[in-house]
Amino acid sequence: MICGAGSLACKPAFQPAFLMIADKPAGRPARSQDWLPHPPRTKMIHSLIQYALLVFGLMGSLALFLSMKREIRIHAYKTAIRMAEIAAQQPVFVAALPRSGMNASKRVQAMRMLRRNEDISHISAALGVPRKEVELLIRVQQVVAATALKVTAAAD
Repeated sequence: MICGAGSLACKPAFQPAFLMIADKPAGRPARSQDWLPHPPRTKMIHSLIQYALLVFGLMGSLALFLSMKREIRIHAYKTAIRMAEIAAQQPVFVAALPRSGMNASKRVQAMRMLRRNEDISHISAALGVPRKEVELLIRVQQVVAATALKVTAAAD
């Protein structure tokens, strides 16, 4: 504390800034907010800046959301067009895998059915082979039988 010889009141040597009353023009009375570290206008400006940044952030997020939604719609539209093009094309038929033809057991069964004088269509249906294969089997059997007769006749 500094106390002057002629002063009646003592003043502190250091006074914090927030306790000091701002220099006021002559004739203006001191206000109660003059001692505050930040006047109310400054606090209001800081609050407004924070809210403005929040608004801009939310607007940016909304813009990103809407652009992503637009991109998804465009992609869905393009995909629908591709699907319509594919559906409009002529269907492509893939040939079925060839079934195994007549194996030895089927040949034996076919020959037994032939000896019992069953019809060719009945034989093909019973064995699950095409009619043409049964007809081919009959012709091959006839050729083999004819060749066997010729060989045995020539040997005698």
